[in-house]
Amino acid sequence: MIKDIVNTAEVIIFDCDGVLMDSNPIKENAFYQVALGYFGRDGAEFIQDFHRKNGGLSRQVKFSELMRHYRASRSVDLETLCIEFETELKDSLLKCKLAAGLESVLESLLKKGKKLLVLSGTPEPALKSILDSRKLAHYFVEILGSPTLKPTHLLRLHKEAMLDFSKTFVFVGDSLTDKHAADEFSNCQFYWSTEFAKCDDINVKSISSLQELVP
Repeated sequence: MIKDIVNTAEVIIFDCDGVLMDSNPIKENAFYQVALGYFGRDGAEFIQDFHRKNGGLSRQVKFSELMRHYRASRSVDLETLCIEFETELKDSLLKCKLAAGLESVLESLLKKGKKLLVLSGTPEPALKSILDSRKLAHYFVEILGSPTLKPTHLLRLHKEAMLDFSKTFVFVGDSLTDKHAADEFSNCQFYWSTEFAKCDDINVKSISSLQELVP
């Protein structure tokens, strides 16, 4: 059972979007709106679909993929697309729904002596700002985002003795990108959080609520 695994784990890692908060629909819409102005409806639908299928990747990777497949109707570069995307998101992420019982779950895990981390595809400065504004940042010993890849972050944590690969640790995500990152480490137990994000793979372990992590 997941609670038995959590009891043995020293470190628990959370993705942010679709796990800690219901922010994926907001980001889907932001990708669509930004792309629509430069790449038309086909491009907007393409990046929206790509985002759904590759939730853990950075916005830079997603817009780069769009630019690889579609020609813009007017001049635009990757940096501009990312800036407009951030502007589109600005206030919505401060209001979106949090995972059920989130603060209670995090407090309970801290009382059990767990180290809690966030590992996300969101640019790290923006990620820290969002979690700070939502009064969540203080629960986590590390808040890690892009452009560094998730496995690279984990390797760095191991090198700095914050994460022991010889011991079980838990990663709660909501995408195949998260699952693939976890699969690179044999003692990483991955769980897909389905509260906000459906999991179609019956072979992937899942939880319907973060509250399943605690008694």
